[in-house]
Amino acid sequence: MRYSKYMGAILGGVTLAIAAVMMANPRGAGEIVRSSEASLNGVAVPESGTVTPGSVLATGEHGSALVQFSPESQINLLEKTSVAFRDDAGRLTAQMSAGTIGVRSLGTEPVLVETPAYQIGPSADAGALYVVAMLSDSTTIVSARRGSVAIVQRSSGQKYVLSEGHYAKLAGDPQAVPPQTAQSGAAGGPPAGLLAAPGALFVIGVGSGAGVAVVLDKTVLAPPAVSPSTP
Repeated sequence: MRYSKYMGAILGGVTLAIAAVMMANPRGAGEIVRSSEASLNGVAVPESGTVTPGSVLATGEHGSALVQFSPESQINLLEKTSVAFRDDAGRLTAQMSAGTIGVRSLGTEPVLVETPAYQIGPSADAGALYVVAMLSDSTTIVSARRGSVAIVQRSSGQKYVLSEGHYAKLAGDPQAVPPQTAQSGAAGGPPAGLLAAPGALFVIGVGSGAGVAVVLDKTVLAPPAVSPSTP
């Protein structure tokens, strides 16, 4: 009897401890380990802070912000970028409305990016390092730095897999790029063979990263893991 009470007290204590940890670090929460000219839910961030599902993180004209969810899951926002975070059944989603972000998604739970027209994320369990940039002319550029990346048109479900080391330029309005009007292999158009590929309707062009160097070279993608306590 005494033993049962003792075990009950231990189990109760463990349960309370787990609950306390979960309350302190809800699922989908991340730490802003570095930032400048950034705001969280409209309030200026003093270099660091906590991002939870439902939060909106935005950077100013010369701002930036690095959010770490785990050593394998990080998101880096460049200037003039706005992202709303969601946790969908264990899948972290960054809902992007403007700007450029670099994503490190190498863990068992993928980090996805959503724009108004597309959903982007690792295409394989090994994960990926990738960049998403929404340009002023309403097009979107995706760069697969490590691993392959799946690009899904949200309205139709059409999917295109981008190979490591390549970028894709996506139509801002997927319905405005009928494939029959593009010249296969022409400058600025899809390379030969792309027009017959799944998802060709919304892919304007594919190539090496050199074609988008101006946009992507300054993106510091997936820096070493930083502890929030590190000076």
